[in-house]
Amino acid sequence: MPKRGFKLEVYQSDANSDWYWRLLARNGKVIADGSEGYVSLANAMRAARNVQKGLASAEIVKEEA
Repeated sequence: MPKRGFKLEVYQSDANSDWYWRLLARNGKVIADGSEGYVSLANAMRAARNVQKGLASAEIVKEEA
């Protein structure tokens, strides 16, 4: 079975019960995460959907030192 692409995962923290999202690569490694916690699952899902929508059109820029 072929590996799937990226996956956005929404999870609840054991430490503070807040909800978070993280972007996983094909190999399961975390490659990005939302550092902000959300009180509700609905808000975390909304944030993950916003990331999903924005990824395809994201501009890649080189930061100048």
